[in-house]
This record gives sequence, structure tokens and C-alpha cells, in this order.
Amino acid sequence: MANAINHRLRVGFYLINVGYVTFALKYGAEAEGVNDIFEICSTKTETALVVPGIIHFINLFVFSHMRARAEAEKGTALIARLFNPTDRKRSTTLSVPALRKNTCIQLGPFEIKSLKIPRKGKAVEVNLLERP
Repeated sequence: MANAINHRLRVGFYLINVGYVTFALKYGAEAEGVNDIFEICSTKTETALVVPGIIHFINLFVFSHMRARAEAEKGTALIARLFNPTDRKRSTTLSVPALRKNTCIQLGPFEIKSLKIPRKGKAVEVNLLERP
């Protein structure tokens, strides 16, 4: 089932990209010289690369939250995702007052960590699929 969903997402992703590129090529400013041609082409190419990246991260965000919500809805655990956006090691404390839990976490540069926090017991680091 995961392969079928992945395939559908990829097809949709490519269709959106092809549609955007054909739309962007049709509309836009008129080039008056060679410099304008390069500027317009570079802007359209840049946008054609950035828009798919944004769509990809939106998909990742939506699906990761769906998975985390499924764990939470079962009542078995909470899923916490932490991200260090800096180029230095960082440490933080994750507090979950409802469960009376505090967990000290070390994050490397630009690292993403997922923690599974059961109602009873210690928090466990898991991968993005919530598996230890």
C-alpha cells in the first residue's frame, strides 16, 4: 500500500511541475534584450525548482503529522519531532506536563529527531516511521 501511495504522490508531483512549467513559459515579461532573456529564464528555472521543493516539504509535513496523530489516537504514545536548524550542537529539555515527563535531548547540527513518548516508561528515540 505504501508503494501505491508513493507512486500516486510522485505522479501528482510531476503533473503539478509540468503544469507549472508550461504555465510559466507561456506567461511573463517580454524580453527586450539578451540580458532580459537570461534573467527571465533563470527566474523561471529557479521557481520551477523551488515550487516542487515546497510541495515536497508540505507532503512530508502532512504525512508525518498523520502518522503521529495515529499513534496518539491509539492512546499508546505521543510522537515528538525535534529539529535543530543551526550548525552547532544543541541540547534541550522536552517537557510533557500532561504525562509529567521531562527528557533531555542532544541534537547535532541540522539534525531531526523523533521521540516516542509512551504514557508509562521512558521516551525512546525512533526513526521517521516511529520504529526504534
